[in-house]
Amino acid sequence: MKECLNCKNQYQERRSTSKFCSNKCRAAFARKNEKYGQESLLSKVLLVQEELTDTLLKIKQLVANTPYNAPKLPVDFVGDEPLHPANTRPILIHNTPAKIPASNEVIQKQIDEIKKEKIPKERDTINGRKAWALDQKKRIEELEKQIK
Repeated sequence: MKECLNCKNQYQERRSTSKFCSNKCRAAFARKNEKYGQESLLSKVLLVQEELTDTLLKIKQLVANTPYNAPKLPVDFVGDEPLHPANTRPILIHNTPAKIPASNEVIQKQIDEIKKEKIPKERDTINGRKAWALDQKKRIEELEKQIK
């Protein structure tokens, strides 16, 4: 015989791990003691809602306290040290690297390398060769546009 955790009555357990005399007692105990059972879904949702509200308030305060024309911090610096060696740092515009125009010689080398590429074995089929040729042609055309 065991004692029910909720109503304190003695009951004959069906399992050695049972703690309650009935499902009603188990449910009542869980409602009284959320720590014992799982937290209710509503309490979890309310907790997340509070955290989101706090986070949104912090963001609004940060935005309100930041002047419109405030200088942006360089993305490529951590503390006082650059992440890139001198003269190799990418140009940043709105936190995205800008394309630095390559010289015609560099572009011509890239075109020559594309022309020298050999088709991979898995693409060496009738349709694969056609697609490979179109891919190469497209890549070459894009590079040739940069030359002009």
